[in-house]
Amino acid sequence: MYLDELSKYKCEIMKRLCENPKIQVLILSKESLNPKKELMYKYIFPYAFVPDTVTNSSTFICFDIEVKRVENRSFKDLSIMFWIFSHQSILRTNEGVRTDVLADEVDKIMNGNKDLGLGTTELRTVGRVNPAKDYFGRTLVYRSVDFNRVV
Repeated sequence: MYLDELSKYKCEIMKRLCENPKIQVLILSKESLNPKKELMYKYIFPYAFVPDTVTNSSTFICFDIEVKRVENRSFKDLSIMFWIFSHQSILRTNEGVRTDVLADEVDKIMNGNKDLGLGTTELRTVGRVNPAKDYFGRTLVYRSVDFNRVV
């Protein structure tokens, strides 16, 4: 693996998030003719993003991948990080706190995933995030290992 795999992994994660029906409903809160297109780069970002000004109460999922270390020149230790946050006014849902329900959906997509690196991705940490005034949510960090380079 060279670093081009990171972009491929991000595209795969973005696809899975945007195609998830529960994520679509929890973020868009309405029916959409093309929810995938509506979510990408408006509510789901493949990089750390905090909107400057939001005119309505919204929910966002951001994610990114870091290479934390290279082991024995052969393997890359990847961290896949998620930031899931929502405006305080819409945190409450019938199923619980919106960001907790979304974190559960992300975990169903990521935890044990065999398509991102060697073996399976593993959940490492779950934390809290407060990226902007009146926005609250969760952080999730997963670990995966991949080859460092093609030999």
